[in-house]
Amino acid sequence: MKRLLTIIAVLFAITAGLHAQNTNLTEAVDFTATDCHGNEIHLFEILDRGQAVFIDFFFLTCGQCQVIAPYINGAYTATGCNQHDVFFMEISYIDNNNNCQQWINQYGVEYPTIGSEGGGNEIFDLYGIMACPTLILIMPDRSIVIQGLTQLYPFSANDVINALAQYGIQQYNCETIECDAPSNLSLTMANDEVALDWIASETAISYNVYRDGVKIATVNETSFVDSDLEDMEEYCYKVTANCEGYAESDPSNIECITFEGVSENGTDGFKLYPNPVKDVLTIRGDNIETIAVYNALGQKVDEIKTLENTITVSTAGYNDGVYFVKINDNQTKRFVVSH
Repeated sequence: MKRLLTIIAVLFAITAGLHAQNTNLTEAVDFTATDCHGNEIHLFEILDRGQAVFIDFFFLTCGQCQVIAPYINGAYTATGCNQHDVFFMEISYIDNNNNCQQWINQYGVEYPTIGSEGGGNEIFDLYGIMACPTLILIMPDRSIVIQGLTQLYPFSANDVINALAQYGIQQYNCETIECDAPSNLSLTMANDEVALDWIASETAISYNVYRDGVKIATVNETSFVDSDLEDMEEYCYKVTANCEGYAESDPSNIECITFEGVSENGTDGFKLYPNPVKDVLTIRGDNIETIAVYNALGQKVDEIKTLENTITVSTAGYNDGVYFVKINDNQTKRFVVSH
């Protein structure tokens, strides 16, 4: 009901032609959204790399939005196409990705466009936007120094450029500047941790470390140790570079590793690897006496009696799927066969 009332209020403000085209906020609220091309946009990540953020709150059929669209585009081009002091984006409350793409094609927009499907309505609510167009400028220290359209009248591309210049945003040629990616990512295991090392990017000021597609750290060195891991899980890593004022680089090579940590099922420290396994499963631990392997239906498919500390089990004849190994009749661990 609250959402419905908010939508009604926004539409009323738009159709009534109100001129309260601003936000009452003086400090930015963080958000993560997805533009209509599927790219993730994280506000504070952009600010943290030293760029200001200029946001145009619009919608497809807004007449005034259509009038100023070429001027916003002109300012975007004149200030370096999101590669230097300022990062442009536009956000719609009510337009889905198809409508946003229609807008992009009509006005030649090259900066990110976020619609309702990518979280645009939530951002409107966060910033209290009640009419369109609303234009705001957020500085890297999170302060909102331009809070609305009225601060930019009389309106032209030069008016926007001059307004931005008051906050140190300079003009640049609109050219693609590469942020070199790090290379030769390598992984090793030691002391129940995974250590990452890579070759530096010539243009980097810091690096982002991703595990399974999620950023877990930003570091200034060309190495990182990941200790937040679970026994016998496979983890895949990549590293990107951050460059002064420019977009994040392409990722390094992606490397995966099965973490052979301490067992989570007791203190004996039994380990299974690799997992998933193709042809040979290795089981390691002290005082191993018996090993029994069961399939997902609970049927025993293998049994080994031994006094060795390292055992290999041939899985070449196993069907693909989930299996369980019981060690000394008191510890059960899961593994996957994938040929």
